[in-house]
This record gives sequence, C-alpha cells and structure tokens, in this order.
Amino acid sequence: MLYTSKEDFDGIWRHFLDLDRDYGAIKSRLRQNDEIMRSAIGCGEGIRILNQELWETVVSFIISASNNIPRIKGIIERLCEAFGDRIEYRGNTYYSFPDAETINALSLSDLAVIRAGFRDKYIKAAAEAVVNGDLSLDTLRSMPTPEAKKALMSVKGIGNKVSDCILLFGLGRADSFPVDVWIKRIMEYCYFDGEQPIKVISEFAENKFGALGGYAQQYLFFYARENKIGA
Repeated sequence: MLYTSKEDFDGIWRHFLDLDRDYGAIKSRLRQNDEIMRSAIGCGEGIRILNQELWETVVSFIISASNNIPRIKGIIERLCEAFGDRIEYRGNTYYSFPDAETINALSLSDLAVIRAGFRDKYIKAAAEAVVNGDLSLDTLRSMPTPEAKKALMSVKGIGNKVSDCILLFGLGRADSFPVDVWIKRIMEYCYFDGEQPIKVISEFAENKFGALGGYAQQYLFFYARENKIGA
C-alpha cells in the first residue's frame, strides 16, 4: 500500500491537488441560471484542476497538438526515460521530466528517439526560448493573462489552444477557456444553434464564465465525454 507523510501531503499534494480551493463556491456560481452547467457539474462533481509544474506543462501541451492521449502519454514517457534522471522508489523505477537546459542541449536527431514527429522542433524551440531568456517562466507567473498568452504564443509551436492550456494547467489562470475541436463541438451543441468560429465561442465563454472559464471548460468536457456529446 502506498502512503505519504503529513509533511509531503502539506508540502506537495495539498497544492498539487488544489485542495484548499473552495470548489463548492465555484460550482454554486457556475450553476446559477444555467441548466447545462447544472447537468455538467452533476456529472463531474469531484473534478479538480491540478497545479502542474510549468515547464512540464509547456512541453506536454506542445506534444498534445494534433495528437491523441495514448500517443501523448507514450511520447512523454519516452522523453523522460531517455533524458530524465532515473529515480528508484520503493522498489520501482521512475524518471524525472528533463529540464529545459537538458532538452536544449539535444539535437533533433537525439530527440527522434521519443517519436514525436513534427513536434520535435517545437519542443526544441521552447527549450531554447527558456534557456535564452526569450521566454521567462518566472516572469510568466507574474504577467496578466493576456500578456502571458502573448509571450507563450511567441514560441514556435505554441498556438491559441496550447497557450490557453498552459495558462490554465501550468499557471492556474482559471480565466482561460481552451477551445479545441471537441470543446468547439460541445459548445455548439450546448449553447449555439449550429457551427460557430472558435473566436465566437471564446468570446461567449469569456462573457459567460469570466474568471471561472477554466473550471466550466473542465466540467463541460467531462460531461460531453461521458454522454458522447460532440463525438
């Protein structure tokens, strides 16, 4: 049986699992005058947004572009096994996520082992931007959301959806509402009568959900997946 110490729980897991946030208040606000959100929250009552490590989040969502979950998972595992530090823990072997300096020192030929395809060059570009100071992870944390989004999108391979995912999952910007093909279909089904441009959906979400957009997106995504909406 796995267990954790109180020190690790308070120092690591409490923040990572976002346990100090009042999700009851968030759900109460999102439910107001919105039958769709009431149903979505009822379906995903226990959802929480993890506070993920920023650099790992940047690379993971670059890898996610035009990709599926099993393949994303495989690429990340190969990246860690090939270039991360080996960690032995309770009889098991794990590998850390390689930092920007490690990845920046690699060639595209070196990265071929992770089998990420065209994403290799974008992973490399992100590492170079961080190492060179063109993308400061510390500065991103203190930037207003629109400025942080602009800074992220200055890196080759980070577009609108990927930047919003990094903002939400790596920087805790709950006012970000990532829109991919699935969320687009879900929003069209739930809130519109027919197809809409992504810009229209993003503006609608900003106006409707405001600072809670990221939470709304997660409830809607889980609700739609469970009920095969937009499939």
